[in-house]
Amino acid sequence: MFKHLTTTKRATKLLGGLVWAYRTIFRIDAFNNTDRDVLKPLICEFCQRMTRAIDLKVVETNPLPAGHALWASNHISWVDIVGIGSKVPAFFIAKAEIGNWPVFGPVARAAGTVLIKRGSGDAGSISEQIAGFLGDGVPVLFYPEGTTSMGRSMRKLHSKLFEAATLSNTPVHPVVVCYQNRFGEIDDAIPYAGGTRFMQSIKRVLENKQTTLFIKYLDPISATGKNSTELTTQVESSMRAGLKQLHLEVFGKTFEAEAAKGDY
Repeated sequence: MFKHLTTTKRATKLLGGLVWAYRTIFRIDAFNNTDRDVLKPLICEFCQRMTRAIDLKVVETNPLPAGHALWASNHISWVDIVGIGSKVPAFFIAKAEIGNWPVFGPVARAAGTVLIKRGSGDAGSISEQIAGFLGDGVPVLFYPEGTTSMGRSMRKLHSKLFEAATLSNTPVHPVVVCYQNRFGEIDDAIPYAGGTRFMQSIKRVLENKQTTLFIKYLDPISATGKNSTELTTQVESSMRAGLKQLHLEVFGKTFEAEAAKGDY
């Protein structure tokens, strides 16, 4: 009974946040308004509403670094988007399918999300487009693994979109995240991985007890004098070490044995 009431309450709050988003979209004519200075704080507010709706506590383990950047994070779930977006003032890159999702798709498009068609061969043009945003001072965040994992480790990073940083001479700000359940363990209810469908994932998150998202900001990495492969290698090394350190900070030494079980 309690579980049902909690799920219903969260679903109602989630719906309320989406209603606010749609009202805001039409109020500012977001599908035609390309003023990203107007969109940025509204995206942050929407993400904060979503984190409150799903009872997600967001903890930054260190201060948000200042300065314009291309942000890169490991990827565990769609929850990453609202969690990180509630703290980091940036626009997102996402797979094109998200733009076609019911309810959430129009919100993503109105928020200026750059939607990528996987396997379309257009990564070069997208890099140039993102480089244009970065060159105009528009911060962008993406998930260079290209897909989600269970959060115990990282997949190999794809180098192509890091070209946007080299083209615009913009530093990369790596970010790593993890989720902890109420028992102090890694939260396996959050990952949107494997064969899980989107609505199944939403249901699982709504039914889940309170979880905490931990965000760790890593040192900025300069793109000056590097090609995309060199930059990717350096970012991946930083993120792997940073994720291991975050796991130790959050879960302690016992997590090393847990991580050794594998992730995918």
